[in-house]
Amino acid sequence: MGAAIRTSEVIFVGIVGLIVLFLVVTLVRRRLIAGHAVPVLCALRLPGSRWHAGLLKVTSSSLMWFPLFGVTARARHVWLRGALDVAGETRPVEASETIGAFVGVSRPLRVHFTVAPRPTVDGRTFQLVMSPDSYTAVRAWLEAGPPMDWRVEG
Repeated sequence: MGAAIRTSEVIFVGIVGLIVLFLVVTLVRRRLIAGHAVPVLCALRLPGSRWHAGLLKVTSSSLMWFPLFGVTARARHVWLRGALDVAGETRPVEASETIGAFVGVSRPLRVHFTVAPRPTVDGRTFQLVMSPDSYTAVRAWLEAGPPMDWRVEG
């Protein structure tokens, strides 16, 4: 009987330790991602894929997307400011659409973006779902940026 209690105590302490370790790693990773900025909760969908929850970080020259959970503080997707444009309509997410990253966010917006590597090449598209306040900040950031001069950037 005593050995069974000790074994269950060890298992319980191990599980609690793993939960604490997960929380510490998540908080440290978020702090590394944020730096001096405030990351924005969003969901990303690339063409032909499903929605992925993540954090969006706006820097002076790029938009960076990080998966919500992970161990690295490296952005999975980085889009240069001058190559981004809001394409199509920006509309609220329908109640019938399930985007798990937005439980508790009131009136999230679906935003379509295009990325043009060069003006002569067809751009890629992707979608982000974010709060209206976050969308306003990203839109203002895009509009305030200088135009990209492709002759110099080449």
